[in-house]
Amino acid sequence: MIIPRDFTFNKDLLISYYYGLKQFVGKKIKQTKIKNLLQEQYPDNKHFNALDRKFISLKFYGFVYLNENGELMFNEYFEEYVNHLENNVIDPNCFLNLLLSSKYKYFDNSETNFFELLINLLKEKSILYLDHIEVISYVQYYDRINDFDKLIELIKDSRTFTFTDKVKVLEVFYENDLGTIATRVHDAKTYLFSFLESNGFYTLKNSLQSKTYIQSGSPRILEDKRLYLSEDLLEYINGFTYESIVDEIEYNSEQENGLYEDPDNDVATLINKSEETRLAVIKRYKADLKLRNNALKKSGYVCEMAKLKGIEHRTFASRRYDGDYAEVHHLIPMHAQENDMFVLGDKLISLDQMCNLIVLCPTCHSKLHYGKSEDIILELERLFKDREQALHKNKLIVNKENLLGFYNIKQ
Repeated sequence: MIIPRDFTFNKDLLISYYYGLKQFVGKKIKQTKIKNLLQEQYPDNKHFNALDRKFISLKFYGFVYLNENGELMFNEYFEEYVNHLENNVIDPNCFLNLLLSSKYKYFDNSETNFFELLINLLKEKSILYLDHIEVISYVQYYDRINDFDKLIELIKDSRTFTFTDKVKVLEVFYENDLGTIATRVHDAKTYLFSFLESNGFYTLKNSLQSKTYIQSGSPRILEDKRLYLSEDLLEYINGFTYESIVDEIEYNSEQENGLYEDPDNDVATLINKSEETRLAVIKRYKADLKLRNNALKKSGYVCEMAKLKGIEHRTFASRRYDGDYAEVHHLIPMHAQENDMFVLGDKLISLDQMCNLIVLCPTCHSKLHYGKSEDIILELERLFKDREQALHKNKLIVNKENLLGFYNIKQ
């Protein structure tokens, strides 16, 4: 796949295109004809001068498409997106829906959506980021092999490579024609990724490593950048903010050897609403590490999911206590603490109590964060059935649908 130029969009241009093109929706008409008609109607609007060459970009992002009859059609999210632009709102979820519903065909013999491919790569639990090089060069490699599993394998294999190693691999793969690839990366950064970043699609970090190539007499720089899915989109995909996942890791690794004497004395705990504004689990509502320790000891350091299935999930000996390593997960996620369901007068019903703490092996725990929705549903249903009465007894009155909603899962 060759990423074409002219992907640059700004707010005023997109709003102009939306209102200008509405009159042609449902009509079979050539792009050049549309441009000429709009220039006649709006002679002072400079945005319509480049409309004929901008069409490929509008189709690429999914704003517009041509149906099977060759008629111009609007994406169902285009109007919502323009409304956000007019109100100076950035809504990554609306933007993501628009991208994922793009009908643009990128590869021969493939129905793959470029953005769907990018998101699927970032959703892989072992791939927390993508190199800027990979997004262009490996997607073009995918154009040749049309095999997602092989692409994943290629990216995983290169995870330990240095920037120099990756450049050497690319030089071999592209037969030392890195000037062409460097041009692609340069164009994508200028015309494609800047637009994605401004819409909250991802965050970009630069390691400051680079290599310069000469293409047609002009320098082209191949930079080592990393693309991270934005926190809003991580929540949209996985039901958790990235910060929440990190906080759960800290929660399970933080040192605390104390225990409460009576772990079975599980009663509803009321807490004050935090004055902090960050959406972190641990930093916003501090989880009690002694309760965590009690949950581990009470379970015998054994995965509760395995118990419910009548099987055994062995891990390894913990350095912190006398038993196999296990982790504690809040069944009702802590990011739901301020939900109206857990408000009682001027207090909150704490989600950090024994009835809501589930001991899991690392694999089962990661599955709840990174697994496929259909697998997570089965696991949550099993855990909820086991804990429903205890949760209700302690004033955490939720049903299965509520629980799935906290994980951003719809049946």
